[in-house]
Amino acid sequence: MFTKVIGTPHLRKLILVGFVAFGLLALLLTTTGSPLRSQGETVREIGVGAPGTNLYQFAGQIDQDGFEFEGFGYLYNVQGMDPSELFDDPINTSETTARITYHATATLTSRAIVTDAVRGVFALDSEGIITFYYQETPSASFDDPDSFANGIPIATANLRLQDILNVQSPNRGVAVGNGDFTITSVESFTFGEETVRFGRPGVVQRISTFGEGLRTDPITPRSTVLLAGNAVDTGFRQTFLPTIANADGQ
Repeated sequence: MFTKVIGTPHLRKLILVGFVAFGLLALLLTTTGSPLRSQGETVREIGVGAPGTNLYQFAGQIDQDGFEFEGFGYLYNVQGMDPSELFDDPINTSETTARITYHATATLTSRAIVTDAVRGVFALDSEGIITFYYQETPSASFDDPDSFANGIPIATANLRLQDILNVQSPNRGVAVGNGDFTITSVESFTFGEETVRFGRPGVVQRISTFGEGLRTDPITPRSTVLLAGNAVDTGFRQTFLPTIANADGQ
């Protein structure tokens, strides 16, 4: 008798509705910005917020070598963290004192060029991976791109970027970028006496940058872009809810 009741279409629908409601509740909780608690431990979340929130701001550089790109820099403003906490020396706010840095690699996927006798616009699309690091003892230098990958990895994201260069003079131009980061993993780290977490897996961030590009080799080509930018929560989440199916697939 009990087995027959469980198999009724009405009760199966109630169970399915319950799982969907639970999934929606879990999604709501992941977007509130409230501190996480695990076994009595409070985790301070930074770089998270409601859709449309400016999550963090950054400054850095992108080097192009043929079809390959390397990006590196530091964060100077993060949601949920006082700007003074982001630097070992709050008076000297530069890469040499920054506690949260990033390092990215990407490959060209497509491009477009529009030119005439006096003007030129170059559009470059790329895809790759970016990793953020916490440096308890800051050690980054723009003379050494690998130094931005020192410290503890705290978050990783897949990236897609479009960089548009408006040529202003031979080998120089204004660079405007846009794209998205999809957070794939985060790792808690210790800051002072707190456990801190930067970002949330599945969150898609909209990235915007502005800077200046310098081409050093037109044949390969090679170029460098100095930039600053920000990341905004798009409101989109990669959420995976459980699939409920009974024996007959309904």
